[in-house]
Amino acid sequence: NDPGNTMAVRPLPDPILFTHGLAYAQQERIVHSSDGFHLLNHFTNNAKANKRFFFAYLDKEYDVLWNGSVELPYEDTKSSIHQITLAPDGVIRLLVYVFQCKSEEQLGDKNSARAVAINAKVPVVPGSDGLLVDEEHAIAAAKEIGYPVLIKATAGGGGKGMRVALSEQAMRTAFQQAQTEAQAAFGNGGVYLEKFVDKPRHVEVQVIADLHGNVCHLYERDCSVQRRHQKLIEESPSPLLSQKTRTAICEAAARLVAEADYQNAGTVEFIVDQQDNFYFIEVNARIQVEHPVTEMVTGIDLIQSQIRVAAGEPLPFRQSDIQLRGTAMECRINAEDPTKNFQPCPGHIQKMFVPGGLGVRFDSHAQAGYTVPPYYDSMIGKLIVYKPTREEAIACMIRGLEELRVEGIATTAAFQIQVLKHPAFIAGTVDTKWVERELLAV
Repeated sequence: NDPGNTMAVRPLPDPILFTHGLAYAQQERIVHSSDGFHLLNHFTNNAKANKRFFFAYLDKEYDVLWNGSVELPYEDTKSSIHQITLAPDGVIRLLVYVFQCKSEEQLGDKNSARAVAINAKVPVVPGSDGLLVDEEHAIAAAKEIGYPVLIKATAGGGGKGMRVALSEQAMRTAFQQAQTEAQAAFGNGGVYLEKFVDKPRHVEVQVIADLHGNVCHLYERDCSVQRRHQKLIEESPSPLLSQKTRTAICEAAARLVAEADYQNAGTVEFIVDQQDNFYFIEVNARIQVEHPVTEMVTGIDLIQSQIRVAAGEPLPFRQSDIQLRGTAMECRINAEDPTKNFQPCPGHIQKMFVPGGLGVRFDSHAQAGYTVPPYYDSMIGKLIVYKPTREEAIACMIRGLEELRVEGIATTAAFQIQVLKHPAFIAGTVDTKWVERELLAV
């Protein structure tokens, strides 16, 4: 009958560090009982919204022992940290931190992130002024911008709620489709317009910022190899960016997150046109699937760094300490059948052999005996390679994909070998529609 929210978790060895998203707590206390530790949170009644917060038990070395998430009411304008030490059951450090603060909400919404980018003098694609009210508003905005235009969901990701309109007639159909898909996928049907850029490359910049005003970028990743807006292969550095553009795009990303007073790891995403002009598109206010690529070329553990930031520690490095060395690539291994239009292929993995060797890393939850369920994302692993040159990295990735064996289900590995051997990929000239235009065209 507690007025607040109660969470029970399994007992853990002492000492431990507990990080938890929390805002405007009137009282925090740890209660020890036979079924573990309970955190009782009592909140004020004036919170404006419910958001999902993340928490984790960590040991002294910041390795995650247990984690989860919970819906909590919050209203936050500035992050706060409280530390409590309890006895006699052992030294327990309790760190209470507002994990999703106003800046993450601001940058997590594409429309508001665009406004932040403009304030930070970061180039943006010409687009509508805010969200579209209705179909007629969309048509009027498209006439001002000029066709073709891209309709985008403000809360979107992974290509959902996104449509290209080449004309007013196409706009009437595409607008309703984008709104409906966005509402179904994200519970938010808000959409806006951007000028459609033909044959763009997708380049994103990894950033991290702490609670002490330190902001760093960790250079860029090129994610242009995509199918239906889903990334297939990522690499760093981007093969076609000039050093001048690389410096400009990375500095722009750092400037944007500083403008928002952002504190966390995150990714600032851009499109780059055929003339090497870059435009901001969105911020992923979280760690991303492809973060190992950046870890390999910088030598920085992003997960550990993110946890240390959440614990209130300053970044242990400065921008001048971060060096870009060699080339790293990642292939997303999906349980899909490329010979059947990438149809999902759930099922039982009978045998599984993963590649190894110097500069080869395989991140996965799957193993022999695991059953891939049909309910979730089809990715079952990530194959990451690192080598001194891009040529060597491509050769190493091809070898790794050829050695990968997953029996019982189909995967995308063979298709990715096809991509890696293609002259356009070797030359680094692919764009976000290249796979569909050149490899999958009927």
